[in-house]
Amino acid sequence: MIVLVANIAAIAVPASAYVTGTVAIIQPDMVVPGGAIEIELSEDFQADGGYVYIYLSKDADPEISSGDVRIAKLTKSDIMAELPYVTSLEVPTTIQEGEEYYVKVTDSSKVGASCIVSEDSVEVLEKDEWPTITIDPESGSVPREVTVEGEDINEDWEMLTVELYWDDYEQMLGTWDVEDFTEFTAEDVPIPEAFMGKHKILVLLRNEETVGTYVEFEVEPSVDLVLPATFSLLADEPELEQTIQISAHGFPEGTVEADSIKVIVKDFVTGSVIDTFSTEHDEVEIESDDPYKGTFEEDGAALPVTVYDALDEGIADIQIKVDGETFTFEDMFLISKTDDVGKFNVKMDVTSGEIGDSIEFTGIRFPANVEIDVIFDGPIVRSLADDLGETIPSSDVNGAWKYTFTLRELPGGEYTVKIKDVTNAVTKTIGTFTIKPSVAVEPDETVVGGLIDITGDGFPPYSSFDTVVIGSEEVEIDVYVEDDGIFEALGVEVPHVSGGGQEVPVKIQGEDLSGNPVTIETSIVINPDIESLDWKDPELDEWVTDIPVFAGDVLRFKGTGFKAGEKVTITFENGDGVEETADIMSGGVADSDGDLEVIFRVPTGRKFAKSDTWTVTIAGPTDGNKYEMEVDTSALNDDEAKLFFGLADDGSLVDEVYVGDTIVVIGVGFDTRDLTLEFGGEEVKSVTASYGYFKTTIKIPELQRGTYYLEETETGARSLDVTLKSKVELSIEKAASGAEVTVKGTGWVEGQDVDIIWPGLPTLVTVEPDENGSWEATFTVPSVSPGTYTLTFDDGVEVLEETFMVLGPLRITSLSMPTDVYVGSEITITVNVMDYFNAPVSGASVSGKVWLPETGVYYSLLFEEISPGVYTTTYAVPDMEGSYRVEVTASKPEAGGSTTATGSFYASKKPPAPPDITDLVDKVSALTDNVDTLTSNVNKLASSVDKLTSDVSGVSSNVDKLSSTVDSLSASVSGLTSDVSKLTSNVDALSSKVDSLSASVSALSSGVSEASSKAEAAAATAANLTTLMYIAIIFSLLAFIFAIVSVVQLSRKIA
Repeated sequence: MIVLVANIAAIAVPASAYVTGTVAIIQPDMVVPGGAIEIELSEDFQADGGYVYIYLSKDADPEISSGDVRIAKLTKSDIMAELPYVTSLEVPTTIQEGEEYYVKVTDSSKVGASCIVSEDSVEVLEKDEWPTITIDPESGSVPREVTVEGEDINEDWEMLTVELYWDDYEQMLGTWDVEDFTEFTAEDVPIPEAFMGKHKILVLLRNEETVGTYVEFEVEPSVDLVLPATFSLLADEPELEQTIQISAHGFPEGTVEADSIKVIVKDFVTGSVIDTFSTEHDEVEIESDDPYKGTFEEDGAALPVTVYDALDEGIADIQIKVDGETFTFEDMFLISKTDDVGKFNVKMDVTSGEIGDSIEFTGIRFPANVEIDVIFDGPIVRSLADDLGETIPSSDVNGAWKYTFTLRELPGGEYTVKIKDVTNAVTKTIGTFTIKPSVAVEPDETVVGGLIDITGDGFPPYSSFDTVVIGSEEVEIDVYVEDDGIFEALGVEVPHVSGGGQEVPVKIQGEDLSGNPVTIETSIVINPDIESLDWKDPELDEWVTDIPVFAGDVLRFKGTGFKAGEKVTITFENGDGVEETADIMSGGVADSDGDLEVIFRVPTGRKFAKSDTWTVTIAGPTDGNKYEMEVDTSALNDDEAKLFFGLADDGSLVDEVYVGDTIVVIGVGFDTRDLTLEFGGEEVKSVTASYGYFKTTIKIPELQRGTYYLEETETGARSLDVTLKSKVELSIEKAASGAEVTVKGTGWVEGQDVDIIWPGLPTLVTVEPDENGSWEATFTVPSVSPGTYTLTFDDGVEVLEETFMVLGPLRITSLSMPTDVYVGSEITITVNVMDYFNAPVSGASVSGKVWLPETGVYYSLLFEEISPGVYTTTYAVPDMEGSYRVEVTASKPEAGGSTTATGSFYASKKPPAPPDITDLVDKVSALTDNVDTLTSNVNKLASSVDKLTSDVSGVSSNVDKLSSTVDSLSASVSGLTSDVSKLTSNVDALSSKVDSLSASVSALSSGVSEASSKAEAAAATAANLTTLMYIAIIFSLLAFIFAIVSVVQLSRKIA
């Protein structure tokens, strides 16, 4: 067993200790955190204390240091009884990775205590070196067999075998081979009886050195039963002793008390609990010794458990308690009794599934020991016993029956499931079951162009399929499915699709026997892959793979299966901690089909100016969207150095130039630092290479046309061949007849005169190039019609053509200004000047005059260009009414001479400002508001009178009640009189407000007669309303008094 204690560093307290002997690390040489080491204490080991402490330490000093990590505390008596003592110790998961540790043993837990130290150390691996270990399944009952797999094993270790151990290095599970030093598969690994919970399978990779790692398996409790009948106990039988033999596996350590096991009976159909029954059995301990650990005592023997009660018919669970912890094992057996023929009851645990899935049939009330068959009746009819050869058990003596069928050899579709009592020839339908198609793609991860096998089961019988859609791309197939439902499309080539390490949908399309469309879906992971990697040979201007790669070199990667639309980055990493991102020149985003092309540059600098192997990762942000490859860079070498002439982002180079062109030059691979660049034998630049790399620009010197190359004179490195071509430059490209034009030529040939020819006319000029092929000449634009002409420059070998436009008269296409203005204002005058071909003319001289009305006097105007061909000025109109004439002249001889345009505008005086009636409007508005308020108040008063009348009516209708309260009513009348007085006062106040309003109206009447009229009308309306109000109040009071008198008289008569 692995000894594990808390990860505690030694505490700095003065101490003394006494231990002798030796400690040795048996295995492994390297370990992952959480793994185990095996140590041995020698036969002559001695210690004074009652406990022995074991530490891991980075140093080999014979005393406990403050940074030492304690990994075990053992009882000395246990160690002394077994010398030499060998044990397995767990390495804490918190241990520092990438360090060497010695084992120290002492009998004191204090810093400074003396100790014995192992001669050898164990290396704790860094995480990126841990092998990947997996187990299938990861949990379950025991004993059982599992599969353990390992991958990502460092091939430099050259491991040959793998040994697997259970919990510690004492119990070996077996030995297997490591394939290609990098992976292994250990099948049928036996898991022994063990306690419930997580256990470690120690993995020891072995060659001359050993590496220790592990994987975990969780043990789950389980039981096995031996019943009186094959599947059941008998139902509804009192006074019957029925005994079950129970075997336990994977239980926790503890005690099962006597008579504590329960039988829980559930309804056969619904599964609801009917009753819980007690049992009789002995007390039993859970075994703690190998090889029966986790079972019942007495070496895992079964425990007899007896039930005395009459049990209800149904399905039974078993409930077992270990030291208070309860474990319930469901559907362990049936409780049944026989019944008449055809009265059986059968159910399925599932109603749909795929080929390979299991169906459990459970039945009760069969006659005893009858033969049974299962029939699937659907797209085809299959008897499991007769057609598929299944061995189906008979019912037991209690009429119970269980059978598990693993789906096979059935096409897809819905089936009616029938149970047949073969002995009595009785068949009963128990339900329907749907077999769903299942598809497997092998391999389940691939790349574009890879071949995959698509196989399936449970397809519709007699169906046919003609298309597989991978991603969005169709691939033709031709597959016919027989009555077994098996589908096979082998060797399907994966088309160009977006992948990025993600699942890509796969659709299998066809039709069933009736012609109905059928689509069955699955998926496959498409990983990025390389199509090509090459780099630029700047001397040949070709992409190659047979020359060295230097820092700064240009590489081109083409790949497939990347994620569409996702931008990638490129990193270089050499395993020594150097990592740098490359400069992407162009590309870097996969198209819709996942195809990626990216041109990038190897990083530069000291770290890359050497021979090295780099892992180059081309990756997008999506996990899995990456491809890794290796690129070897070379040490600096002048003989292999390269010059890139005019390198563009797409990797192309400039191969045609003209005199005066500026060219970007990049050099890579230079061991020599100070360099000189020549073009055509003329020095054009001195540069310094930094770690073999430089980037600069050069200007093409004056040379005769021909083929040249750029050369570095110190090393002899040269660029591709470059063609220098003849060129002419006109001082202007258009002008009017008579204008002078200067022409400069470069790249021509000395001794070969150049004729400048105007079409249809004799040669204008003949010029002789100098020794550098350059020349300059002047000619006068002939008197020809405006238009476009092609000039020819001909030296008898090279003929160049240039277009020249002869302009007609200059034009002012628009003269704009306001047409009606006020004297004293400022106006803007704008003109548009264009040439004969309606092109804006810049740089023209534009001036003008403004003639005053009827005086013969003018003012001069000076215009400013505000945009090409658009000129403007401003003019302040004097205090003089009348029509002004404007005359504008624009002039530019080379653009077509001069031209004049005229226009006019009329100036008048401003009319007087309209009177400000704002105050009058405000007063009228206030008057309107007062009238509205008066109207509202009158309406409220009318409403009060209506309410008063309503109250009087209420009084009349309650005569019986009023008769007993006449005195109280009289008091109310007095109060009402007071209210009437107050109402009269309010009316007086309202009248006062009306008088005030009338006064306001009188004050306004002197302003605007129309407003006065409206005010008088409003006052009259208010007076009328006041009169009506008084009349209404008087009549209301009379009516009220009359009503009171009538009530009093009526009360007296009643009395």
